[in-house]
Amino acid sequence: MKTPFAQVSKELRERRENRQGHFRTDNHAVVTFETRGITDLELADFSDQNVLFGLDVSRDEGLVRITLSPSFGLGGRIVAREVKVSFSPGKPRREDRR
Repeated sequence: MKTPFAQVSKELRERRENRQGHFRTDNHAVVTFETRGITDLELADFSDQNVLFGLDVSRDEGLVRITLSPSFGLGGRIVAREVKVSFSPGKPRREDRR
């Protein structure tokens, strides 16, 4: 059985604002990263509220590197032989947010 390394809730934004002046979010998706054969892992500053500034995925010498650039909280890198990315429409279920 495969266990996802991480599930990320991503709000896809349009350039329109709501009445409060915030970006309006219309489309939501849960993005799941499944990794196999982790060769390097460094994670730091995990907290109860983590905000990513960026997420970069690159390939080098047959390995996949995921770099997590923090805005607040979690940051680091994951290097693995295989990474599978899948998308599910909608917001994460409340019980998955723990």
